[in-house]
Amino acid sequence: MKNPYGTKEYNALFQENESEIADPQGRPIYDKGISCHVFAIASPIHWTTCKELNNKYCEIGMQKELERVMNDTPSPIGEELIQERQTNMHDILQLRNNQETCLQVDDIYLCGGFREGKSCPEHMWLEDATHNMSLDTFINRNGIALRNCTGNLNQGFQPGCEGHQFEANDIIRVKVSGYTYGQLVAIAAGSERCDALTTQAMPQFPHAIADKPQVLMAIAAVNRAREALNQGGDRNAARNAAYVHPDWLFAIKNTNNRLAEVGFTPATIQHLINHNQTKEADHEQFYQAVLTSIERFVPHVRQAQDLIDQISQLDLGGSQDTITNRLQAIKNNILQNSNSSKDLSDKWIEFAGDLKDRVQLYQDHQKARQELVACKFGNNDARINKLLADSALKIGQQNMTMGQLKEVIELLNLQTQALKNSPAESLRALIDLGKSIPGRQEWAQKIEEAMATLPLAHRVNFPTNQSTSVKAALLILTQGQKEHARALLNNPQMFTEKINKAIQNLNKELHPEPEEEEFEPNNMRFNC
Repeated sequence: MKNPYGTKEYNALFQENESEIADPQGRPIYDKGISCHVFAIASPIHWTTCKELNNKYCEIGMQKELERVMNDTPSPIGEELIQERQTNMHDILQLRNNQETCLQVDDIYLCGGFREGKSCPEHMWLEDATHNMSLDTFINRNGIALRNCTGNLNQGFQPGCEGHQFEANDIIRVKVSGYTYGQLVAIAAGSERCDALTTQAMPQFPHAIADKPQVLMAIAAVNRAREALNQGGDRNAARNAAYVHPDWLFAIKNTNNRLAEVGFTPATIQHLINHNQTKEADHEQFYQAVLTSIERFVPHVRQAQDLIDQISQLDLGGSQDTITNRLQAIKNNILQNSNSSKDLSDKWIEFAGDLKDRVQLYQDHQKARQELVACKFGNNDARINKLLADSALKIGQQNMTMGQLKEVIELLNLQTQALKNSPAESLRALIDLGKSIPGRQEWAQKIEEAMATLPLAHRVNFPTNQSTSVKAALLILTQGQKEHARALLNNPQMFTEKINKAIQNLNKELHPEPEEEEFEPNNMRFNC
């Protein structure tokens, strides 16, 4: 008879199925559940595996006990007893180490409590010191007893299933690597959710591991077992539903690691797993489906991250950090908050396509910026610097559409092309030459500064403008010769010819030919 105080999933997964029998007083005897040592060592889901583990456990220390009976020798005491207990716990630890660890925990112990001079544990339990929780069960327990504490080295301790504490010198703790899959399933199916002694409420799992993929996987297994029972299945159907093949478990652990590395949260990973579970009844097919999920999603996520990283390396006038942070947030939101595999897939397709197009536009924007920078007159060209800053601010705006991005880029390109086609562009070579010739450097610097103050529209039409700033620039260019400056004003053709002639003269001045007279610096004139 099944224990009415336990969940039907726990009864199906971790209790035997015996005929209905009663004790001498006529009270029903419930089916035996999983023993304390089987739970503490591994908690296998299949009852056959439980029995095999139990048989191996029972053999520990058996040889010495038989020898004592055969030879009529007394039981060990003192140091001999301590050594024999430690030897037996070491052998029990080997049984545990032969099991697959599903969830790694830094500080967790397999504990044995001894009484009455016995060399084998009377009771066994787990102490999760990392999460300050102890767990145990017994064959007539209807679930997993919890304690909201763990024992201390030099103090006695009372596990949840025990009526009395074990003395400090009667407890041996051996460190293990974490929880097995069966232990997680047992907790998910039968956690009593309160301290067995104080009745203080406790969560099913410690908060620090409650959303771990392995824990969510165990909860999903219990849900599958419940569904199998609700559909009329027996305990074997429930166990088959909850069973996970070791190869599949290994694949899931690797899947979790790879998906977590690229930003998936445990909840989203579980959505992927559940999606595959609904499609694949066979564990081998499920194993392949999980690997397919990795192959399908991980490369795309890595490619998206590569594209975001490319944007972070672009020169977007300081907006690249804002843009990459926003794209990273969008990516993380998809990976962390998608509520189904389809939801994830639909959002990702839209994001990935948009991201690829944006990378191209941001690259185009960087190129447009670089070409406009080449049109600057000196580093302190306030007019072009403002245009660059304004464009960077625009593309960094949160709701910038593709069309708006293209408009910003087109504006930069049009402005750059107009500046390059302006007669003023020829001044750049003249200024660079002047900066390299002693005696011309101050003059060249003043020309550059004067041009940098001009509005961009005046530069495009230079020198066809009656503005004071244009006249001032021409006056500096002609070294104060007002007549020559007036002649160049509104005469782009003459301006270009004179600039080209001045460049030739400066080149000869910089690189004079031996047979010709050297040009005197004062002879260089814009004679009109």
